[in-house]
Amino acid sequence: MSLGRHISVIGFHTTLGRFLGYLRDTLVVGALGATAITDALFIATKIASLFRRLFVEGAFNASFIPIFGSLKEKDGVQKATYFAEQSMVWMVLFVGAMTLYVMGFTESFVGLIATGFKDDPEKLQWTVEFTRIVFPFILLICLTAVLGSVLNAMHNFVQTAASQTVGNSAIILLFLALQDVAETKAHAAAWAILGSAFVQFIWLYVVAVRMGIVIVPRWPQLTTPVKEFMKRLLPGIFGTGMVQINVMISIFFGSYLGDGGVSYLQITERVNQFPLSIIGVSLGTVLIPMLTTQLQQHSMDKALETQNKAIELSLALSLPICVIVTMFSAPIISTLFMHGKFTEANVLAAAPCLVAFISGLPAYVLLKVFSSTFFALKDTLRPSIVGGIAMIINAVLCYLIVNDLIWQELPNHVGIAIALSISGWVNTLVLAGWSYAKGYFKLNALFIQTVIRITVIAGLLVAVSYVIYPWIYGLAFDTNVVYRWISLCLIAIIAASSYFITDIYYKKLLGTKR
Repeated sequence: MSLGRHISVIGFHTTLGRFLGYLRDTLVVGALGATAITDALFIATKIASLFRRLFVEGAFNASFIPIFGSLKEKDGVQKATYFAEQSMVWMVLFVGAMTLYVMGFTESFVGLIATGFKDDPEKLQWTVEFTRIVFPFILLICLTAVLGSVLNAMHNFVQTAASQTVGNSAIILLFLALQDVAETKAHAAAWAILGSAFVQFIWLYVVAVRMGIVIVPRWPQLTTPVKEFMKRLLPGIFGTGMVQINVMISIFFGSYLGDGGVSYLQITERVNQFPLSIIGVSLGTVLIPMLTTQLQQHSMDKALETQNKAIELSLALSLPICVIVTMFSAPIISTLFMHGKFTEANVLAAAPCLVAFISGLPAYVLLKVFSSTFFALKDTLRPSIVGGIAMIINAVLCYLIVNDLIWQELPNHVGIAIALSISGWVNTLVLAGWSYAKGYFKLNALFIQTVIRITVIAGLLVAVSYVIYPWIYGLAFDTNVVYRWISLCLIAIIAASSYFITDIYYKKLLGTKR
């Protein structure tokens, strides 16, 4: 199956999973509003989610898949499976110890990350309660990540991507079942998140067994592949997880905002994560195994071609989305979230934050591509160095913003989102330059021509958006939710039509091949 087919299949399941994630957040925001208890719930779930992405998913995949793929090619599936079993045991020991620490010292832990909540004892106590409920789910997600990485390394991407849909479906169903019996609806959401981890693990374990891959607990041993895995895991945490560390920094400074500030960051980042996950995560999921296989077969030219196609696809999808979301940020937030206790005033406060986040979308998508090449080459150090530079820039900017030393004319939650996007662009551009210097990235005439075409199309979308904006804006704030959804569908239809029509005529005019 080609790169495009793999990405489209994973993208479909990721889209479905993210839509259900949006539905989950909509249910919670609609039930609770942009309030202190909502901020506390979002902080607790974000902390657990960030640690999952940081220690379990991103770093694990980047360190595990190249070694697993190499063992599978050289020594067979049995040796590779044994390595997976040992990796699972060591990850459980590590993540289990971290979970016990957090459960034992939750108040200090939460106070360290959400320092601003110390001035609001009630909000801090809620966050501590929700963290104790939610955080243990990363232990189960650790087991799920091993199974998902094995399936991805075997080029079975579909079931791993579908597990997101299964997990978010479980959260929604459990939330609806528990909201009338739990202490509060926020508590119901927290317990639902924990329960979804059990469901995801069972789902992938059954899939793996049906494929003939049975992973069982083993007594931990420091074999040579495990040592190599551990050696690469720490820089892998900084390399793949720098985006998550930056989000954690944003949470730290966001805790100093007034009520609703964290909620605005949460829902707009959720919208931003929708295209980022569909494009970026799909690319990252497919690229590392594909590039690893090509490099194991000493096909460097083929690997470079795969990377260039991935870059073209990244820009072709992310730039138009960036334009459309920037132009229609308020109508999008209105359609998705304006109901219940989330009012038009909340929409207008959140919309600039979405613009700030989406401006970094192309950077973070491209970062997935460039970092995947380094990881496939078993080089986790360089991405971690570049990511560290970006992290420092983000932290400094957030500090200056929260203390009103820069951008005083902007709401602080918008400034924090801008800082995250700036750090993403720095990370991507520096890593791209390093890739070019090392020979991991090469430009050719067709590649340059394709990038110019994509940029021209994105520019045309700006013009089209200006023409239809007044009409769409009126529908988007109508009291009838049906009209709001019609406005969102019209945005998607007009944007897609403009994109494809322009693309077709551009190719005919200049005779480009792709």
